Amino acid sequence: MNALKKFFTAFLIVNFIFNAPNVTSAEDEPPSENPTQNENSVPNENPTPNNETNSVEVKEFSAEGEYRLGDNDTRASAKIKALDDAKRKIAEQVGVYVQSYSEMNKSNLDRDLIRTAAAAMIKVKTEQVEYSENGTLCKVFITAEAETDSKHIAEILKEIEPKPKPDPNQHLLELVGIYEHNTHYYKVYDESMNWYEASNRCKEVGGHLVTITSKEEQAAVQSILLYSGKKKNYYWTAGFSVEEGNWIWATREEFSYTNWAKGEPNNDLGNEFIISIYNSGEWNDCPADGVNHIPDVDFFKLENAGFICEWDSFNDIKT
Repeated sequence: MNALKKFFTAFLIVNFIFNAPNVTSAEDEPPSENPTQNENSVPNENPTPNNETNSVEVKEFSAEGEYRLGDNDTRASAKIKALDDAKRKIAEQVGVYVQSYSEMNKSNLDRDLIRTAAAAMIKVKTEQVEYSENGTLCKVFITAEAETDSKHIAEILKEIEPKPKPDPNQHLLELVGIYEHNTHYYKVYDESMNWYEASNRCKEVGGHLVTITSKEEQAAVQSILLYSGKKKNYYWTAGFSVEEGNWIWATREEFSYTNWAKGEPNNDLGNEFIISIYNSGEWNDCPADGVNHIPDVDFFKLENAGFICEWDSFNDIKT
């Protein structure tokens, strides 16, 4: 009897193993090679990653600038002034995007700040110069690009927009023309000196000639030039070359950012080893004593040069 019970029990166990339903958990089930979508779902052909950033909106602009030569003008000085006219027109076009950003964010930016931000955003790509047959009219045609997305505009405005200063000493500094950016301090001097004299002058007041090592600092310096009134045509910086094409800062900071004007540096006179900055913000190479030895080029005479001093901390300022 016991043997019969054992046989019957074994038969039930074997029958259960081979005839039980095949139940598989969702975790154990292998993925289907051809999964069937829910009839209400929509396939996402271009899934967006979680860390997607705003796309950069780069737009192209074009403008024509002109300048009519006077008795004391040369083609070189006329070209610079016509180029400035063209850049001003492009800055006005780019300014529309800055104005729109201002209105959307209720920033209420003034016209000078909008113009400064727009000028800092443009990058000239092509340039064409024409003179009339009698040589009295110079025209410059340029195309330029600018990043017009809100993120880029916000970054530029963050650097150039006046900020409240918790330190009351900062207000006193601004009264004498010294402005702060990223814990560095800057002042525009409209005194006409050669590069060596200007460098010594900055050292006397505890600083050094300006260095520009990023696009944010470039925008800040352009803003400071605007506030100063841009009384000179160009200003000395701390940049120079020990050999042609090898540019360094006198402070030995990394030389990784440039903002050369179109066609510069060109060492046009064979001794242009100093970096100056036009009052429009672009860089040019020129001799250390200016180019006042070229009588017919009034634009670059030493009397039209100034310089910008920079202090690396508030405690360095001796003025």
